[in-house]
Amino acid sequence: MNWKSEAQMRSIGHEPRPDDEAISRLKKFGDDSQDMRSTLNIFQLILDEWVGPKTPWSALKGKKVLELASGSVINGYPPWFSRLCSVFDAEVTVIDISPQGSVDRRIFTCIEADLIETVLGDDLGNIPGLKNKKFDLIHSSRFIGFNPPFEVMKELNLRGVTLEEFEAKLTNQTKKLLAPKGYLDVTDAWSDIKSS
Repeated sequence: MNWKSEAQMRSIGHEPRPDDEAISRLKKFGDDSQDMRSTLNIFQLILDEWVGPKTPWSALKGKKVLELASGSVINGYPPWFSRLCSVFDAEVTVIDISPQGSVDRRIFTCIEADLIETVLGDDLGNIPGLKNKKFDLIHSSRFIGFNPPFEVMKELNLRGVTLEEFEAKLTNQTKKLLAPKGYLDVTDAWSDIKSS
C-alpha cells in the first residue's frame, strides 16, 4: 500500500488538519493503527477536492456514501474509510466479498458481493441495496488503480480481462450511481500521488 504520510501530503502542497476529533471518534473501534491514520490523510485530500479546502468532517453529515471493496475485519482489512464517514453521520453502504463484523453491520448497510463478477456482468447498479439509488461519494481503495491486490489481478487474468478494461467498466457503472455534484474516486488516485 502506498498510503500518504503527513510529510508526503505536505510535499504536494496539502497541509493535514488536526485529526483529534476524527481519531477520538474512530478509537471506539479499538484500533489506533497507522492504516487508520493514513485513511484520514487520504480522506482529507478527497474531502478538500470534493467540497473545498479545509472542509470540516461535519460536512459528511447526511451524505450518502458507497465504498466498494471496503475491506472487513473478517479478512484483516478494517473498513476505516466507511467507519470515518459513519462516525460523522454519513449514510454508508459498503460492498465487499467478505462479510462485515458485527460492529460494522450495525453502522453500515452491508452488501456481500463479488465485485469483479458483478462489474464484468455489467450488473453493479442492479445489486439489491443499490438499485435506483444515488450516492454523494463513491470510493474504493486497495482494489484497482496503480497497485491492485494480487488476488484482483489473478482473477482478472483468469477471466482474460485487463486491469484497464475492468477499471473502465467499473468507472462507467459507478458513474450511473453518482448523485449530481457527487464525487467519484474508485481508482485509488490519491494513494498514487508521488512525493516530490
